[in-house]
Amino acid sequence: MSAALTARKTKEFRSPPQEQINMLLSFKDEKVDCPCPEHIRGQLVDFHEDLMTHCGIEIDEDKLNEADSDFTIRGRLMSLVEKVVYLKKKMTFMPKNKKKDKKPSTLQQLISETMVRWAQESIMEDPELVRAMFVLLHRQYDGIGGQVRALPKAYTINSVSVEDTIKLLASLGQIRSLLSVRMGREEEKLMIRGLGDIMNNKVFYQHPNLMRALGMHETVMEVMVNVLSGGESKEITFPKMVANCCRFLCYFCRISRQNQKAMFDHLSYLLENSSVGLASPSMRGSTPLDVAAASVMDNNELALALREPDLEKVVQYLAGCGLQSCSMLVSKGYPDIGWNPVEGERYLDFLRFAVFCNGESVEENANVVVRLLIRRPECFGPALRGEGGNGLLAAMMEAIKISEDPCRDGPSPTSEANRTL
Repeated sequence: MSAALTARKTKEFRSPPQEQINMLLSFKDEKVDCPCPEHIRGQLVDFHEDLMTHCGIEIDEDKLNEADSDFTIRGRLMSLVEKVVYLKKKMTFMPKNKKKDKKPSTLQQLISETMVRWAQESIMEDPELVRAMFVLLHRQYDGIGGQVRALPKAYTINSVSVEDTIKLLASLGQIRSLLSVRMGREEEKLMIRGLGDIMNNKVFYQHPNLMRALGMHETVMEVMVNVLSGGESKEITFPKMVANCCRFLCYFCRISRQNQKAMFDHLSYLLENSSVGLASPSMRGSTPLDVAAASVMDNNELALALREPDLEKVVQYLAGCGLQSCSMLVSKGYPDIGWNPVEGERYLDFLRFAVFCNGESVEENANVVVRLLIRRPECFGPALRGEGGNGLLAAMMEAIKISEDPCRDGPSPTSEANRTL
């Protein structure tokens, strides 16, 4: 199957990370059927009991059954308070060792004591060292905070997909390692091969949120920015590289609406470089303008988020196409029609995606586009000239003549006759 077809076929099998974590955290809830397999639930229960034992919390079977029956928030808080009080009493009866004989038994204690001892010395004046010390101390006691920040991005991968996931991460690591290398023909081949391996990987389509969490779109955007060198000219050194990056980003937008939102944040840059590759038929569907269109295609929320300056950029480029000839068509012997339909058609397609979403028109965008087109009549291209006197210019000239005819200013004879009757 093609990549686009695979993205649609596997859509119903995808699970957002938050749903996966909620599924795992509800492994002890017997009131709700947990979709986790039985062997995974058993492993989680065993891990939970081992963790409680390691923390010094004795598990009483009678209290455990009572806690299961009383699954309210009040019951949980009371159970937590009892455990904390029990641990405090247990620590008070423990024998206290002398400080001179006490040695750090864990890496955490060693780091903490070393940092505190260094901080009490007056010799240390380097602010970078002080900052690094307290960052290290903060990480020692921010384990729960780190897990809380990591949980929304956590994923569970089936054992069947382990090999595909390893290959995916290997390709991503290779692409990121090439970002710091001066680009040449060999590096271009390696980069294109890495992008192809990721797009041909099943995990890419089955876990779209994982692709966004790994920041793949940011990495590919960085590759494209480095190749385009800011988009100062239409001539690019590695056109195949840009085409593969844009194709990757188009697939990235198609597999998830959240991925569309992630690429929509780069819309301004994509439109500024929208003229890149439009004149080349081989890059059709693989240009920055195609990525910009894919980021808003069939998404009403993002289409309504389009701003007038963004649409004005498109209309400005479209107006430029209406004032120049297409060198490619002229070189092939086609008559010079005075405008560039090859690039102009692509900008019109983008305006169509901005105005029509899921077969329905977006009135706000339609009004903005019509207003911008009226301000730049050169966008209409050959419609202004037309053949056989049927062009838009002929219609406008006829309307001007009608407005200048004084006989047309008064009421029509038919309306006067109707009034007398």
